[in-house]
Amino acid sequence: MSDTVKWRALLVLVFMIYAVLFEQSCPWGVLVVFWVWPSIREGHLILWDDLFREDDPALFWFSSLFILGLCGWLVLSDLLPLLELFL
Repeated sequence: MSDTVKWRALLVLVFMIYAVLFEQSCPWGVLVVFWVWPSIREGHLILWDDLFREDDPALFWFSSLFILGLCGWLVLSDLLPLLELFL
């Protein structure tokens, strides 16, 4: 077992606990972006099955962009009510 503390993993867990306790959707959107972005760069997205960019580019890009769109919606659903306070 390693003696080093996995600070990023602990930070993600704290982020998730915050999202659950305060019923926030924005942190989930940010976490999913951090999950999907490396998959897009590597060309390998894992849903129920493995999707490879070179094997099925249409399904790979549709799935990736759909997930990123959902992330944007999750983030905006928390931020747009805050903008109404300033307008």
